[in-house]
Amino acid sequence: MGNDVSALSEPADGQMMTGSPDAFTLLFRRGERPDAAAMVRCLARARKAGFRVRASEEAELSGGMLEVTAAGLTFDLGGLAPGAALPAFQPLQWLGFEGSPDRSLIERVEVRAGNHIRAGASLHPVMKVMTSLVAALALDLPVRAVGWGPSGILMEPGYFCRMVLGWLGGGLFPARGLVALVPAPDGGLTSRGLSAFIGQEIQMEGASADIVQVAELVIDDLVKRGGMNAPGSLSVGARKFLVEPSRFGKRLHIWGQDD
Repeated sequence: MGNDVSALSEPADGQMMTGSPDAFTLLFRRGERPDAAAMVRCLARARKAGFRVRASEEAELSGGMLEVTAAGLTFDLGGLAPGAALPAFQPLQWLGFEGSPDRSLIERVEVRAGNHIRAGASLHPVMKVMTSLVAALALDLPVRAVGWGPSGILMEPGYFCRMVLGWLGGGLFPARGLVALVPAPDGGLTSRGLSAFIGQEIQMEGASADIVQVAELVIDDLVKRGGMNAPGSLSVGARKFLVEPSRFGKRLHIWGQDD
């Protein structure tokens, strides 16, 4: 895995992400972007491995889009060849790469929830199926990076798959990728992308050497709770934290009780 500092750095030019806000991005080198037939073959291999997934019965490419059913839920794959590639994904952070990632000759394919489940795309059952689908594609296709729109993070494919498979196996919510953790001037941390799951972001007040690891545990707890709408407390191992929603309820300020 690459240096963890990459998970905490803002881009020097302040570029913003241009992909869909509720979609995963798969990046390919130019000429390696799959067409519908290649995607159908990939899905067939995933099905043989035990994943309940298939292309829609009318697996015709329409405007670069292919409809896929996974575990009974419908997802759209957009930007497939030979249609035009989707607009560039300008990441806010890169994560999991050794050294500098290859940013050249990149084309983008998008995976997003289908229209009838899009409103609930961030719910745990839907997100677990969608991340399983993205991991299956990333493991089989020549994917160079995986991105998640709300966090603006691009991840090395192996890192993404390990993170997601750990969560699917009963581990922590994969905050390091689905949520960006950005350093605050006072040594604390601010999240970006957590609101896609709980409707709120967090601001960890104060500084500590293990603040990133603590923030991941706090986020796991908050995702299980569905956020907090009133002042209260939460525990992470032996440590206790005070939580106070901002005036408008969109941000949770979090202090260690000893801070």
